Amino acid sequence: MIANYLLKLAQWRATVTPLGQLGPGRYQLNSDGAAKGNPGSAGAGVVILGPAGELVWERAWFLGRLTNNAAEYSALILGLTAAEALGLKRLAIRLDSELVVRQLLGQYQVRQETLRPYYQKAKGLLESFQEAQLAHVYRESNQAADHLASQAAIAGANGSLGYLEELSLGEGQSWPTRRSPGP
Repeated sequence: MIANYLLKLAQWRATVTPLGQLGPGRYQLNSDGAAKGNPGSAGAGVVILGPAGELVWERAWFLGRLTNNAAEYSALILGLTAAEALGLKRLAIRLDSELVVRQLLGQYQVRQETLRPYYQKAKGLLESFQEAQLAHVYRESNQAADHLASQAAIAGANGSLGYLEELSLGEGQSWPTRRSPGP
């Protein structure tokens, strides 16, 4: 399964168009993975913000049937792959998976053998950036990526998306990642 995933990832990366001259500041990458069941229908959401907090790039993918931890790693890998393809050099990376963050920072061991290939791929991608600061955030601070991941998992479960297929919108539409403030 991981070999097929990495092959599809390499094919997808070739389709990402660099954004051209981006500013030299630090970009923020938020990623989230969601599994409806554990394991279950899984999705990934990635949001990249510019140095001034402006939206630069966002996507959602259906990941097939995965555990939640594998979905979290997959979302990070897709986000790092996109950031690399977009030509970004400095990243502040925010995830709501404490396990993934602590494993990548060396605070936890990777005990599940099924997660090891994801860990190794993520670790290798992190090393390709001039600067990559990884931090755990609560779900409330990761709402846009969380929403995208959930939507992709649901669309995949409904048969609307194929494996590693992006959730897409019509021309002129924007992603529904902004939630209005509550009452």
